[in-house]
Amino acid sequence: MANYTDLVKWPWSKKKNEAAETNTFSIELALESERADLAVSDWLSRMYHHRDQIPSEVLNGYVVDRFLSEVNHGGLLGFFEWEFEFVPAAVVALKDAGLADIAAVLQDAMHIVSGETWFATREDFDNAKPLLLDEGRLEELDQLVIEASRKIEDAMHHYIRANLKTFSALDAKET
Repeated sequence: MANYTDLVKWPWSKKKNEAAETNTFSIELALESERADLAVSDWLSRMYHHRDQIPSEVLNGYVVDRFLSEVNHGGLLGFFEWEFEFVPAAVVALKDAGLADIAAVLQDAMHIVSGETWFATREDFDNAKPLLLDEGRLEELDQLVIEASRKIEDAMHHYIRANLKTFSALDAKET
């Protein structure tokens, strides 16, 4: 099992490590790392910089990762705030990753926040936000998702492994 810190070259570190020096931080190494949660997230973020060229499976992985990260840091409202452009895509990505129950929780939260149709623009969301902050109607749904964090992470890693050929093909482009 690879040590996460051996996979990533920290800019402030004087430590030399072969994986970081040779740019061999692959999705397979990330999945096998002792901190696969962090390593996979880093890998997905790195690939997202090439978002115009990545397959939909990789974009789904990135969206699920962002969903999990933002909900764990700021609840569903935090996810809506910080990842607004991914909100509708997250429903699809969660379903594709085998998380239809979590996708349903997200849809419930979207309906609480916006009614039957998600906001057409970021401005519409921003205008509605002051009303949302006082109501606290999302707390129960936040807890459902936060309690399912490990399940979401495991499902995402399973999804990546099921599509490993697609994900690994991007490693070759990075070197």
